[in-house]
Amino acid sequence: MEDSVFSAHTERRGRRVDTMNLSDRRSLEVSLAVARELDLNPDAVLNRGLTNIARWRSEFGTHPHLQEWETIIQQGPDAVHAMLTGLDHRSRQLRSSSPFTGVLPEEVRLDAVRRASRSTGPPP
Repeated sequence: MEDSVFSAHTERRGRRVDTMNLSDRRSLEVSLAVARELDLNPDAVLNRGLTNIARWRSEFGTHPHLQEWETIIQQGPDAVHAMLTGLDHRSRQLRSSSPFTGVLPEEVRLDAVRRASRSTGPPP
């Protein structure tokens, strides 16, 4: 199993990101795994996101995060990758309502969650 990718994302633009709670770390780890899948299969990942958004709209109505994700997906893989891996407040908010459910095999998703659970913050 690979080391936590969280440690590779603990510092950006001179700011330490050691204030992430467990939920944020889990979301980031899972999103980083989705970003790796996006690199390998961009069309499939983007289509899954759009399909999930359409289904959620029909079931639950509209939500600002859905519209924002749809706009980001329409901008292409680079924009999606930036949001999935971003450490800024907006990226963290949007990851909490990621439309990429079903992109990862369950074991890959669970591995990401376990890595995040073991990570308590950036290394010393």
